Amino acid sequence: MSQMRIYPLLTLPLACFITSAQAQVVSQDSPKHYRLPQEFLFAPHAVVAALQDRGCQIPQYDRSPAPNNLVARHFLAPASTDWAALCSRAGVSTLLVLHGPTWHDLDSVAAAPDLPGHGIFVAAPEWIRQRVGSVRADSLDPPITHDGVETEPAAAP
Repeated sequence: MSQMRIYPLLTLPLACFITSAQAQVVSQDSPKHYRLPQEFLFAPHAVVAALQDRGCQIPQYDRSPAPNNLVARHFLAPASTDWAALCSRAGVSTLLVLHGPTWHDLDSVAAAPDLPGHGIFVAAPEWIRQRVGSVRADSLDPPITHDGVETEPAAAP
C-alpha cells in the first residue's frame, strides 16, 4: 500500500494528494515515453500554449496510445474548469494547475524526479473525504467541495 501525503496549498483551495512528442529515454529510471503538449488534441489551445511556453513534455504513465497526465476538472471551485498537468523539464516533473477564465493563471504544486509509471488522476470530493477520513474530513476548513489531483508513483518492481 502506498503512503499518502497531503500538500497544503496556500494560493488555491485545491485538495492535492501525493502518494509518494516522441518516445525518448532520459535515463534508465525515467519514463520511457513523453508527449508534447500539442499531442493532447482534447485540450484547449490556451492550455496547450501555456504548457509549450514552459517547455513542458508530458510523461506517460503507461504505454497506452491515449495521451495521459493532463486532466480537466473542477479543481478550484465546483463551477470552474481547471487543468492539471505533469510538466517534465530536465528530468523533473512538476504538477501544474492552470486556471482562470482563459487558463493563463498557473500554480506549481509539487515537483519530483521523473519516475516510470507516474500518473495523475482526478480525485472527486467524495473520494477525498473517504481517503482523509482519519483526519476528520468533515471538520476541514474550508470544506471539500471540489475535485483534487492524486498522483500515483510507479509500482515497485
